[in-house]
Amino acid sequence: MKIFNRHLCVIIIVTLIQIIAIPTRAYCDEQEEKEEPFVKGFWGIDYSVSTIGDKEVVVLTYIFPGGPADRAGLKVDDTLIEVNGQEIDKQGLQEWLNQSGVGEELTLTIMRNSKIKRLIITLGDRKVETQPKDLKRHYHEMKSLGTYIVMVPPNYDESKKDYPLCVILHGRGSTEIGHGIVADQLGREDIIYIAPRYSYPFVDVFIENQQEGWSGYPPYDFDEDKSYYPLIENLTVDWIFTCIADVKKQYRIAGDKIFLLGHSQGAFFSIACAALHPELVESFFAYAPYIHDFYLTEEILEGLKKNNMHVYLAHGTEDEVLEIAYSERIEKAMIEAGIKCIFKKFTAGHGFTEEVYSFAQEWLDTEVRGIASK
Repeated sequence: MKIFNRHLCVIIIVTLIQIIAIPTRAYCDEQEEKEEPFVKGFWGIDYSVSTIGDKEVVVLTYIFPGGPADRAGLKVDDTLIEVNGQEIDKQGLQEWLNQSGVGEELTLTIMRNSKIKRLIITLGDRKVETQPKDLKRHYHEMKSLGTYIVMVPPNYDESKKDYPLCVILHGRGSTEIGHGIVADQLGREDIIYIAPRYSYPFVDVFIENQQEGWSGYPPYDFDEDKSYYPLIENLTVDWIFTCIADVKKQYRIAGDKIFLLGHSQGAFFSIACAALHPELVESFFAYAPYIHDFYLTEEILEGLKKNNMHVYLAHGTEDEVLEIAYSERIEKAMIEAGIKCIFKKFTAGHGFTEEVYSFAQEWLDTEVRGIASK
């Protein structure tokens, strides 16, 4: 009887292990199918191009101390001849630099003091390799350097009334002044406008035109790594709502909800503001927007619908900066989610035209002035 019980216990235990293992294996298989985002490997070198006879060669001019090249034994003045047996010039090396990932092992053929050597380099992670050792991070309150402008109705001081707030969001490389003029084009009566300046300088405008220009994204090269974007976009959205909270303290703003009018990058941020804070936004007008998948998720769209968001989209059919497919995609997602969305196409490029202004005026009269008068 005891032997039977022991055998029965073994069978039960084995069966339980199999039952538990099946979902575990399935889970692991599912995880393995997920592709990790590609991250360029860090070599820790700098180089210049020289010629030997009629041949272009790459000569190492700097080795990052303690980095992958240093650990592999590479030295300044080494001539790099081959990578994984492939002869290289400047263009060839640049391709290897762009296409080789973190942890990848490469065999390098070099010439040093007229002798050929072969070395193996294991590429590192730039974020890990280039940070200080044993750092200690501390946090302290930072006061914003940002700014925004306010445009009030002509009779603001005399009226003593409360007014709806319309937030104008400028495009990349523009300024709060450059797009603030939209308030005058559309009419200042019965509305308080603000136009925040984004927090980051748009370097190309400064360099090429010796004029200021600003962006909602910092002037860093993120390559193909998009993982930083949601964090950066959240910071810019937070900054916009910081301006909104500040103006509400200083001016007579009607109601709890605001209205957003954005162009280009500003059109995207008008969508982002509404998506992340639908309870604070009554309606938005987006001219020539782009969009990321995150802002069209089922959860985001449900939030817009729940808060009865009214969406107005405009796009030029000849826009060479941002293709009209972005607006078409947004319209489709909004309508399928049951959100009120009005989309008009215009024979226009990326800039404002009389027709676009007229459509924006229609939005203001219907949504902003119309709702405020109720």
